[in-house]
Amino acid sequence: MRLTKRRQGARKSLTPYDLPNIDIHQTANELIKQHGDDAPIHTAMRADELLDAGDLDGQTVWKQILAAVEELLLIRRLHSPPRTIRPRAAPACP
Repeated sequence: MRLTKRRQGARKSLTPYDLPNIDIHQTANELIKQHGDDAPIHTAMRADELLDAGDLDGQTVWKQILAAVEELLLIRRLHSPPRTIRPRAAPACP
């Protein structure tokens, strides 16, 4: 995902405030599709990589994506039917 845009022929880095909320949620959805319940881990790792590289704006964006991933996973869990635990059948006695 490239976080730059063109303005009058010159590149300007996007700040975390320039990225539309819909892009944050689309990225979060894509990460959930790719990584399932591990999406928060992968997202946090990316945020850490950007912090290590000194890209504070990029890290801030990925922290926003992380919050969206966690929110979407929570919503999914709340709206999924509860799992029923069935007791195991007792072993047959010989």
